[in-house]
Amino acid sequence: MKKYKAFISYRKKFGNNADLIKNTLVNEYHFSKNDIFLDKHNIGPEQFDARIESSIRNSSSLVLIVTPHCFNPKENDWFINEIKLALNNHVTIIPIFFDGLKDLTTELSDLRLSFSEEEIEQLKKTQGVQYNFDFSEQTFSTLSDFINKCHMKTDNRKQHRKLIFREI
Repeated sequence: MKKYKAFISYRKKFGNNADLIKNTLVNEYHFSKNDIFLDKHNIGPEQFDARIESSIRNSSSLVLIVTPHCFNPKENDWFINEIKLALNNHVTIIPIFFDGLKDLTTELSDLRLSFSEEEIEQLKKTQGVQYNFDFSEQTFSTLSDFINKCHMKTDNRKQHRKLIFREI
């Protein structure tokens, strides 16, 4: 079983959105604090790079906070690196769209600056959640369901592998 049900990936200037997501999932949707990885809550100053990489590999899903122009590359860009690590490690990406965004198509020009066409195609296949302040309960209920389904799917794959190895 994966250690984390979800890893939250965000641009630092949208850290309040990341806090909102984690706090709502923990306080209203019965996730434990340890189910949801958020760097500023889970990492001290030690070995940041290694902890991020390990935490993504040990997560069932990556909750991706999508805001306008968030894919525009920055120097030493951990946001982009986290997405690539999730793609390379077959971690399910769950975008949550803020500020009126509905999907990734409006961000394609920025995506092309950081991702290959193959990676963009993988990202476009993800099913996301649109954050709407007026319907935040529905937003978080859907997000919670997606996270739990990813975690169960990951656990089922591991159980299936155990059965296969027992048979061999």
